This record gives sequence, structure tokens and C-alpha cells, in this order.
Amino acid sequence: MYVCNCNGLNERDVDAAIRAGATRNGEVHAFHGCRPECAKCLPDIRERLLRTMTGVEIAAATPAYDGFGPICQPAFAPSK
Repeated sequence: MYVCNCNGLNERDVDAAIRAGATRNGEVHAFHGCRPECAKCLPDIRERLLRTMTGVEIAAATPAYDGFGPICQPAFAPSK
């Protein structure tokens, strides 16, 4: 499901940024080389961040590219 319609970020994209170390809304967008436009996505991103910080596991993120891919490109490589 899409989380950020302005930038084409879905749940897997958000989870990938979180797993790479993002702890703030802006870091999630920066990971994908974009920034929030209308800000309607910020509560949903924040909820996913809080779930991760409180120990609620999010399923392993998988690459989001399905032939249509997100508009944004990763700004840095995920840490291992």
C-alpha cells in the first residue's frame, strides 16, 4: 500500500529506510532521495517508526521495484 502518494513510496520503501537506520520522517524521505510534499504521509510514517522503536517487528522489506518502481532513488546504501 502506498504511504506517500506524492513520492510514490509504499510500505516496503518506508520499511527499507527504517531498517537502514532512519529514525525520523525526513530521514525516510531522504533515504529515497526525496522530501515530503503535502505531508499527509507523515502520520503513517511516524507510526511505522514508532512501531519499530518500540520493538514491534515489521516484516522484512523487499525491493519495491515491480516494473513501475518508485519515483525516488535511494540516497545511501542500507547498512548491513
